[in-house]
Amino acid sequence: MSHNLRTRQIQIAGRILVQRLLPPGGEIVIRRGQEVTPTTPIGQAPLVGRFVMVDVAAALHTTRLDWGEILRKQEGEPVTEGEELAVLKGRLPFGKRVCRAPVSGQLVARLERHLLIETDMKMTPVPAMVHGVVMAITHPRRVTIEVTGTIVEGACALGQDAVGVLKMASDDPAAGIEPEMFDLLDRQTIFVAGGSVGEAAIRRAEELGVSGLVVGSFDAALLDMTPPPRIPVLATEGFGDMPMHRQTFEMLQARDGVEGTLLVSARETAFRESGYP
Repeated sequence: MSHNLRTRQIQIAGRILVQRLLPPGGEIVIRRGQEVTPTTPIGQAPLVGRFVMVDVAAALHTTRLDWGEILRKQEGEPVTEGEELAVLKGRLPFGKRVCRAPVSGQLVARLERHLLIETDMKMTPVPAMVHGVVMAITHPRRVTIEVTGTIVEGACALGQDAVGVLKMASDDPAAGIEPEMFDLLDRQTIFVAGGSVGEAAIRRAEELGVSGLVVGSFDAALLDMTPPPRIPVLATEGFGDMPMHRQTFEMLQARDGVEGTLLVSARETAFRESGYP
């Protein structure tokens, strides 16, 4: 999530350079001069493992656990999905009860009635997110892509990168985004409004598969949303209740229906349009 405050910049219908920086541990797989689309992998990065709590007592239908008797895997050992973690023997051969690993990973802790598994770390593709040509690889994790289009740099943002088709919510530069504005046809769109947006509208947009939101401003309290939003939300003017600058609004309005990219990271908070001549 990014919430950097920046000076708004606009570059209209020209050639721009997009910097894509892979996370630590990432590896670049693209080459200089290669054409890319938003889905083209430019590299791969490690996906950090998550922790999964396994209720052994519930799986074995017992309230008393003798770990020394029932445990089949020890702390620090790798486990495979479906593998036996603990077995409670019954009086009859067919009466045993088994607790199996729900995921693959490593057994990291044993608690009162639970086992804790850390899932395996996997490499995941990092997409280019824009249409263009790779101009340079200036760092083991940084790729520079030349794009023909328009760039609008926002003041603050939150969420993840996304691609979608621009859709204006209203012709009024001061109008915000309300939950009832969305419908099923807004899936994979970047919804644009000149006013502000609240948590209810963001959650509704998530439910309907909206790609992202661009507004004039939003309340800083949204930075503490729990859970954090799954879609990017970019404000061109900053925190508070400020309408979008008319020049910015009219520029986006003129590109209604054009494919765009929202790039949100700790290093840059930007809206970049791709595919515009």
